[in-house]
Amino acid sequence: MAQTCTSTIIALLISTVGIAANAAEPTATYQRLPSPAMSVNDMSPDGRYLTGEIDQDADLIADGTYVWDRLSDQFTVLPFTGLTASAISDDGSVVLGDMPDPVSPDPLTGVLAGMWTDATGWQNLGALPNAGTCPSRSNGYELSADGSVAVGLSWDGC
Repeated sequence: MAQTCTSTIIALLISTVGIAANAAEPTATYQRLPSPAMSVNDMSPDGRYLTGEIDQDADLIADGTYVWDRLSDQFTVLPFTGLTASAISDDGSVVLGDMPDPVSPDPLTGVLAGMWTDATGWQNLGALPNAGTCPSRSNGYELSADGSVAVGLSWDGC
C-alpha cells in the first residue's frame, strides 16, 4: 500500500522577549505561507517582505518565485522566468535570483543571475565571457538594502 505525504509550509518568526539578567526565552511563532509558496529564501530586515519559490502544480518542484508583503498580505507571483529568488531589497521592490539563460535555456545548466523589479521584470545580469555551465553560468546571492548592488558568482571557464 502506497503512502502519501503532504507537507505544510510555515514561516518561523522568532522574537526576543526582554533582555535582562533573567531574560525570558525567545518566543517562536509560526505563520503559514500563502499557497503556493514552498520556501522563504530571504526577508527584509523588518520582516515585512519575503521572497522564495512557489510550487503552482503541487509536484514539490519549484516552478516560479514570489514576493509576499506580510503587512498588506499581498502575495505576488513573479513571472515564470525567475527560477529562484535568493534576496530581496529592504523595500521589497527588487528581487535577486536566477533565471534561464536565453542562449542556453537548459534548466539544469542554462542558468544566469537575474534581477526583478516591477518596472523591468526579470533582467539577466550576464556572466563572465568565458563562463561555462558548471552547473550554471552565473548566480545571484545577495542584494544591498536599496537593491542597487548585487553579489554572486560567475564561472571563469569550467
